[in-house]
Amino acid sequence: MDKNLRKNNLSKEWLTTYLAQFGIENFKDVSYACLSTKGTLYFDLYKDRIQNPLDKE
Repeated sequence: MDKNLRKNNLSKEWLTTYLAQFGIENFKDVSYACLSTKGTLYFDLYKDRIQNPLDKE
Protein backbone atom coordinates (compact mmCIF):
# COMPACT_ATOMS: atom_id res chain seq x y z
CA MET A 1 0.00 0.00 0.00
CA ASP A 2 2.74 2.47 0.91
CA LYS A 3 4.44 1.93 -2.44
CA ASN A 4 1.20 2.53 -4.34
CA LEU A 5 0.42 5.68 -2.37
CA ARG A 6 3.92 7.07 -3.00
CA LYS A 7 3.66 6.20 -6.69
CA ASN A 8 0.58 8.45 -6.86
CA ASN A 9 2.06 11.20 -4.66
CA LEU A 10 -0.35 10.39 -1.84
CA SER A 11 0.15 9.54 1.83
CA LYS A 12 -1.51 7.48 4.55
CA GLU A 13 -2.64 10.78 6.06
CA TRP A 14 -4.40 11.69 2.80
CA LEU A 15 -6.03 8.25 2.70
CA THR A 16 -7.15 8.46 6.32
CA THR A 17 -8.66 11.92 5.75
CA TYR A 18 -10.37 10.86 2.53
CA LEU A 19 -11.91 7.76 4.09
CA ALA A 20 -13.03 9.71 7.16
CA GLN A 21 -15.32 11.71 4.86
CA PHE A 22 -17.25 8.46 4.39
CA GLY A 23 -17.27 7.53 8.06
CA ILE A 24 -14.41 5.03 7.75
CA GLU A 25 -12.07 5.34 10.70
CA ASN A 26 -9.37 2.88 9.68
CA PHE A 27 -7.94 2.23 6.22
CA LYS A 28 -7.44 -1.40 7.29
CA ASP A 29 -11.22 -1.82 6.93
CA VAL A 30 -10.81 -1.35 3.15
CA SER A 31 -10.49 -4.61 1.23
CA TYR A 32 -10.14 -3.11 -2.24
CA ALA A 33 -9.33 0.34 -3.59
CA CYS A 34 -8.77 1.75 -7.04
CA LEU A 35 -7.67 5.27 -7.98
CA SER A 36 -9.19 6.42 -11.27
CA THR A 37 -7.30 8.39 -13.87
CA LYS A 38 -9.36 11.39 -12.78
CA GLY A 39 -8.15 11.06 -9.19
CA THR A 40 -11.31 9.57 -7.70
CA LEU A 41 -10.77 6.80 -5.18
CA TYR A 42 -13.19 3.89 -5.38
CA PHE A 43 -13.13 1.44 -2.51
CA ASP A 44 -14.93 -1.46 -0.93
CA LEU A 45 -14.94 -2.61 2.67
CA TYR A 46 -14.32 -6.08 4.08
CA LYS A 47 -17.74 -6.00 5.71
CA ASP A 48 -19.35 -5.66 2.25
CA ARG A 49 -17.94 -9.07 1.23
CA ILE A 50 -17.52 -8.12 -2.43
CA GLN A 51 -17.11 -11.19 -4.65
CA ASN A 52 -15.92 -9.77 -7.97
CA PRO A 53 -14.56 -6.21 -7.97
CA LEU A 54 -14.80 -4.37 -11.27
CA ASP A 55 -12.56 -1.51 -12.36
CA LYS A 56 -14.84 0.81 -14.31
CA GLU A 57 -14.69 4.55 -14.79
